[in-house]
Amino acid sequence: MIDEAAVLKVEGQERSGRRLTDEHRALFRRLVLARRPGERFTINELRQALDSGGVPNAPRAALFAVAAAQGLIEQVRFSYRGETFPMQIPSTGRSAHRAYVLVWRRLPGPHDDAGGPP
Repeated sequence: MIDEAAVLKVEGQERSGRRLTDEHRALFRRLVLARRPGERFTINELRQALDSGGVPNAPRAALFAVAAAQGLIEQVRFSYRGETFPMQIPSTGRSAHRAYVLVWRRLPGPHDDAGGPP
């Protein structure tokens, strides 16, 4: 059975992602590839650069989803009593209101063998 909430989440990310420009996507990719393979990071570390680049807040989750689908990053997960959960930390965003953000890991890729990001 398909989880309706998961389907709605993906649909929302896709709609939101349509607001992104090629420049927004390229900036996010550069920020991700600037991280060392294996390095953990969150939106907290990228927020200032995304703000400066004019990347709207709403579609930022879509940037992470696409990067994960492309094999650039993965969610950091942990196990507790036989269940697996995404690792989260408190958001440092101005309007966070006790929100949490996901922790991601930069994955190695072919660009790493070429001496750095493309």
